[in-house]
Amino acid sequence: MEEIFNFLINNFPGLAVILDDKYRIRKGNRHAYNLYTKIKGEVADPHQLRNQNLSYFHPRDKMIAALKTLDKGEPNHGYLEYKWDGVKRNVLYCHLPAKLSDGSQGVVILNLDFLNPIRELKDLLEAFHQNYDLYFSQLGIGLFDTEGKILYVNKTILDISGLESDDLLGKNLFKDYKSYISKRDGNSILGEFILKGEFLHTKLYISKESIISNGCQSIVMEVISFPIEIEGQFLGSICIAMNLNQLTKYSNQVKQFERLENIREMAFRVIHEIRNPLQEIMAVAELGKIKSKQEEIESYFEHIKAGIGWVNDLLNDIIQISDPSSLDLEEVKLDHICQEILADISKDHKDIYWKSSIADIEVVLDRELFKEIIFHLVDNALDALANKTGEKKIIISTSVQREDIIFSIYNSGHKIPDKIRNSIFDPFTSTKGHNGTGLGLTVVYYIITKVFQGDIWFESDNNGTTFFFKIKKDIEEVIISAINNTDYKGIR
Repeated sequence: MEEIFNFLINNFPGLAVILDDKYRIRKGNRHAYNLYTKIKGEVADPHQLRNQNLSYFHPRDKMIAALKTLDKGEPNHGYLEYKWDGVKRNVLYCHLPAKLSDGSQGVVILNLDFLNPIRELKDLLEAFHQNYDLYFSQLGIGLFDTEGKILYVNKTILDISGLESDDLLGKNLFKDYKSYISKRDGNSILGEFILKGEFLHTKLYISKESIISNGCQSIVMEVISFPIEIEGQFLGSICIAMNLNQLTKYSNQVKQFERLENIREMAFRVIHEIRNPLQEIMAVAELGKIKSKQEEIESYFEHIKAGIGWVNDLLNDIIQISDPSSLDLEEVKLDHICQEILADISKDHKDIYWKSSIADIEVVLDRELFKEIIFHLVDNALDALANKTGEKKIIISTSVQREDIIFSIYNSGHKIPDKIRNSIFDPFTSTKGHNGTGLGLTVVYYIITKVFQGDIWFESDNNGTTFFFKIKKDIEEVIISAINNTDYKGIR
């Protein structure tokens, strides 16, 4: 259960906080810390806020629902409108009892904040469509009306099912003839609770034969469903689903962060010890090349210099992970900086069809770190096309969604091998064989997720590979969240 709650907290597209029985913060996601920063006007460092009592900076009269969950050990849900230090909040919440790692009782607070008040289901549906984080969350999220018809699904639901939104929207997943989720699969309980407007936390099994299983394998989902009740009226239900088949991938990501932290600790000691003798070897190789009168011997010295250059690149990559330093933020035109990078790279690759569609907007970011991301991803795309026959393409595009910018870098090369798909961002995993350091994508992953607090993912098949990443339009502070242990036995 611990991994499930970690996954839920870190990927929830709204404020998510774990509190202990003293109402102290055990863990919060980036939305929680960002909200605190916005309201208090000061940086919310997770390490500083951890173990702080939430009542010190949150209205205590708005905590009654969470206190009930702590006292009774039962889930709670509802809708609130109030002001917190002058900021108006319209919050749809769900509170889950949680048993913490030390055995004490806690509560998981899940809040969806909306810009405008919610009065009717159409208001909520409009808010869902405007929320970029909802759509791209790694949690599957669906919105149902009181009759069980699905009104909204996010990208994760579509990816899991292999269906288009038109195949699902307006359908009753529990009654329609196609029987997306059938009684035969033992899932009628979800439909029953949605129709009755009751809370449900259960496991949902979707068989390989079901149309919603994407035709590839059976799926086991951890599902939390809670009703939407506003001013005493039942409007529908929100369903949050976690694909348990994907939790192994999530665990690997957690371990990946731990490995990155270990690299940070050891990197400078190792680099300091290696750099000095490397410089001496490079100087001797250069001197030997100058003094040599034979081409064959000169070539040996060139090989030595090339090898040292490779080691130096490796050390530079490790430094990128080990010490991103403080951000050097400046306002730049996104299309200008991207065109600069592409003009420099594409001139040496005339056999490739280049296409770019970059948003003409001004953003606040660290220019050099951003260039590092693009250089590594484009270099990766070039490598994928090295042995490709036929037309070679690299297509780079951006789109703006509210406060986020999403980038995509496509190449028409071979698909990423299955054996490295789950470890491609791990240190020393290389797509280039012996020609790569195995740290390029790790550097990209680190900068995007831990420095820029964004996200990165990829899609790869026989038609090519696309790397996607998203970052905020205005990057202000670096906040690195941590993971606490929780447990909750809420399975029906």
